[in-house]
Amino acid sequence: EYGSLNIDNSGVVWVDYDPDSVHWAPVADAGGLYFGDVGQEITFDASKSFAEGDITYYSWDFGDETTGTGVSPTHVYSQRGIYPVTLTVTDSEDSSATDTSWVGVEEPIDPPNKPSIDGPATGIAGTIYEYIFTASDPNGDKVYYYIDWGDYNIEEWIGPYISGETVNVSHTWTAQGNHRIRAKAKDIYDIESNWETLSVSMPKTKPYINTPFLQFLEQLMQRFPLLARLFQLPVFNKLLNLR
Repeated sequence: EYGSLNIDNSGVVWVDYDPDSVHWAPVADAGGLYFGDVGQEITFDASKSFAEGDITYYSWDFGDETTGTGVSPTHVYSQRGIYPVTLTVTDSEDSSATDTSWVGVEEPIDPPNKPSIDGPATGIAGTIYEYIFTASDPNGDKVYYYIDWGDYNIEEWIGPYISGETVNVSHTWTAQGNHRIRAKAKDIYDIESNWETLSVSMPKTKPYINTPFLQFLEQLMQRFPLLARLFQLPVFNKLLNLR
């Protein structure tokens, strides 16, 4: 008995509704879907649940033999998997309703280790040099490499390569001076490592003066050691060091 139906002489119909004559059950809404990592705190949300009166109790079953209470409880899962999450709400009239959602839990994804850089630290401009880059990924994912040669030339995310695989890359510096190689790695999820660096120097070389006269002096010093002492004087050293 929710009220009365009335029809007057003119055919107008109206309903006298008595709100106290009926109680509507609450509606539970567990929210979601939810996602997180093993060991990560996941927050659940029952705020969209409603009732005719007040909801007095929120009860959660997190699907891993643990429970919780409240509108927005948190929970940490210890193993990866897909878990059913069941919410039960109870109102002031002791009526209840349930709703089930799902949470997906994965192992955390760690970034690759920063790559090692092996190769010559000095050289001559215009010469091809080979460098070895190696990075490993804690999750065993394949890796890409970003290499900045320090001379405005870049190898942008070459790969993918197997975790721990050595990667040989060649480069030629065309200008003399000091350069810094920078390299980092990323995995297949675009999670990047820290930078690793290696300083490389391309020094200016002294001109080599090879004249018959200097060759003759060398032969004399080899045959006559006393003469070699004479040529250790500063004026001769300066001349001989040109080569």
